[in-house]
Amino acid sequence: MKIAAGFLYVIWTIIYLSPLVPGKPIWYAIDRDIQILFIGILCYFLYKSRENTDEESLFFLYLAALCVFGGIYLLACLFLGVSFAIYNTPVFAYITGITLIVFMVHCALKKHD
Repeated sequence: MKIAAGFLYVIWTIIYLSPLVPGKPIWYAIDRDIQILFIGILCYFLYKSRENTDEESLFFLYLAALCVFGGIYLLACLFLGVSFAIYNTPVFAYITGITLIVFMVHCALKKHD
């Protein structure tokens, strides 16, 4: 599965960088989304590693979920036709910051027990 994900990423990079793809904003948005989702897949694979501590596994799971939600949000912006207008607002940054604080409090409480 890991090799298949890496192989698909390489294929996408070749397609995206080829001269056959027109330089339109939709292609940039699709590439951006695939990059985010690929990082999420990598974080998920790191989460599944047996060599991680509980905190490391939880952190990689947090990163994977953040990437998936970011990718879905970017796709929604793309389909609504607002591209990056909504994506670049501070709302997404605030949501990300709040979830990071929740994650850190969760780790601290888990370590305390």
